[in-house]
Amino acid sequence: EQYVMNNRYIVDPNPWGITNASLKNDVCQKVGPNNHFVVTHTYDLPIGPAGRKVSAYPNVQFGCGPHTGEECTKGLPIKLSYLMAKQNPKVSFSTSHNNVATSAMFNTSLDMRFGDQKHTHNTAELMIWLNAPNVKKTTPYITKTIAGVQYHIISRRAKNGSMYVQFRRVHATDKVTNLPLKPFITYAMQNFPNDMQPSTKFWSLQAGFELWKGGKGLTENGFKVTGMGS
Repeated sequence: EQYVMNNRYIVDPNPWGITNASLKNDVCQKVGPNNHFVVTHTYDLPIGPAGRKVSAYPNVQFGCGPHTGEECTKGLPIKLSYLMAKQNPKVSFSTSHNNVATSAMFNTSLDMRFGDQKHTHNTAELMIWLNAPNVKKTTPYITKTIAGVQYHIISRRAKNGSMYVQFRRVHATDKVTNLPLKPFITYAMQNFPNDMQPSTKFWSLQAGFELWKGGKGLTENGFKVTGMGS
C-alpha cells in the first residue's frame, strides 16, 4: 500500500524482492505525521546459495518511484543539465533503530534513480548507505572523500544493463542534515558518462531501509528535500 503525503512525498513499503504476491503485504509501515514511518512487519527471504537477499525497501520518496505506478510528487523529473547548472539539491534524513534486534541485517540509505523514460530507471542508480549493521562490504571497492566525508565506493553493471553505484559511509551515521547531492551526481557523471548524460533525467530520490533480515522497529524520523523542484 502507498501513501501520498502533501503532494510532495510518497511512503512506500516496496516489497520488491518478494515474488510471492500473497506475501508482499507482510512488509508493513505505520505512517505518522510529517512523513514519519515505522517498520511494523517484515518478511525474510529463504537463504539461497548466494546468501540472503533483500526482501523490501520501505521508504519515503520524492519524485516518481519505480514501484508507485503513476504516482509522482512535484519537483521531479528534471534533466541533469538543468539541475547541475541551476539547482542545489540537499536532503535531510533522520532515523533510529534503538528497538531493532541486534541480529537484524539492513541498511539506512538514500536511493537516486536516473533514466530517459518514466518508471524504467534503466540508466543509473546511485545509493548512499549511511549505515549497514551486519551487512558485509562488497569487494572490490575504492575509498573517496565526497562532501567532506569518506565513502567506500562500489560500482557494477546490473542485470538490466543499468549502472549501479554504491557510496557506503566509512563511519556510519543514523542521520544527515542538508547533505548535498550534486557531489555524488558529479562523481557518477564523470566516471560513467554514457549512463549519466546531461540529457538524462533525475526521476526519484528515496530514503529508507533495505531489509535482508528482520528490521521490525526501524524508524524514519524525518525526511526533507530542498533546493530542487517546486
